[in-house]
Amino acid sequence: LSPGSFGEESINQIDRSGAAWLFVKSTRERAKSLEGFFGELTKKSQTAQTMEVPGTEHATDILTAHVELAEMLALWFQHKL
Repeated sequence: LSPGSFGEESINQIDRSGAAWLFVKSTRERAKSLEGFFGELTKKSQTAQTMEVPGTEHATDILTAHVELAEMLALWFQHKL
């Protein structure tokens, strides 16, 4: 949730890792480090999945603001891992 410290080197390794990746952030994310992150991510990765939810919450605060997200994430884990 809100991958603020996920750098370019890590983004470049996503597809090569063979792992399933899901990135979740708020549409008006308060962490300035995430501005443009999804654009860069989708430009460099063919396999990473992204999800944006309304609001300004960051990290686990997203789960508090969007209680339905916990079930959605559990289903994603169930099908991807």
